[in-house]
Amino acid sequence: MNFYETNGVISNSTGALQFCSNGIYIADATGDTMQNGSGLNPSLYTTSMTTHGLALPQGNLVIPFPDDSTKFYLFHETSDDMYGTWASLNLYYSIIDMTLNGGLGLSYKKM
Repeated sequence: MNFYETNGVISNSTGALQFCSNGIYIADATGDTMQNGSGLNPSLYTTSMTTHGLALPQGNLVIPFPDDSTKFYLFHETSDDMYGTWASLNLYYSIIDMTLNGGLGLSYKKM
């Protein structure tokens, strides 16, 4: 996975990688795209940055569920062209459930 500026990474209590995101997709602990982990931020900007990852500082934020160490919120955003000016217009979130897909996780995207 290539990271430009946007990154979101979480590990378990022993430091083992759970998943990470560059704003384009979510990768599981093996480095493969997590099930339902693609298509995070629909926009022309995201499409143009697929080989690099998004160039948005703080474009991802991972927060664990309260009282559930197997689920996480991933808040994410992208830029959209507003008449020649790039702006973040939408904030998305995905729920990651690490109990699914054999422990590699599954993403549920919300808008």
